[in-house]
Amino acid sequence: MTSTSLTLRCIGRRADTHDVASWQFVPQTGSLPAVLAGQCVTLHTEIDGKPHCRAYTLSSSPQDPFWQVTIKDVGLVSHHLHQTLQVGDEIRVDGPFGDFNLTALPCERPLFLSAGSGITPMWAMLRDELAKRPDADIRFIHSARSPEDVIFAADLAALAAAHAGVRHALVLEKVGEEAPAVYPWVGRLTPEMLRELAPDLLSRHVYLCGPAPYMEAVSEM
Repeated sequence: MTSTSLTLRCIGRRADTHDVASWQFVPQTGSLPAVLAGQCVTLHTEIDGKPHCRAYTLSSSPQDPFWQVTIKDVGLVSHHLHQTLQVGDEIRVDGPFGDFNLTALPCERPLFLSAGSGITPMWAMLRDELAKRPDADIRFIHSARSPEDVIFAADLAALAAAHAGVRHALVLEKVGEEAPAVYPWVGRLTPEMLRELAPDLLSRHVYLCGPAPYMEAVSEM
């Protein structure tokens, strides 16, 4: 798949958590290039008169009529976009690119493990897979600091409720008084949690995305 450079117009902006937002983009004319769920694009912007760019995973699925990026307000470019990028703005975007997707790495029974904003490619891959295989057997374990930090929380719960083959769990570092009834998995993901949440782990293909320390820890598990 060939990456390209194009100018897109922002048609939507949504707050996902207290420090994460999603933007949707469409071309001025024509259609978007084909994309594989899990791939990235590069957004170009200007800060204090100097060009800057950063790559972000698309959180939209190939079935969506737009491209969506979901960005945490951390780092120079991300903070700038949070402060300035509004509906109606135009932005240069390069892409798509990347081999982290279910097309390049297919399997029948995936296990998605993500933390923080690492949920974005998993969300795209999950939606794409269910569009192709509504009865797919998928486990999804996501780690976050608190219930308020879970990106796509309501959407993920609704999707799991609509598809019997999807089983998902949240592992939260801290919760309020609602635990353990609502959020039974408290702390950081441990080998014991992983064995209980995914007892058939060794018969699944694992897709992993999140901060480097999280991925290193889970890889060791």
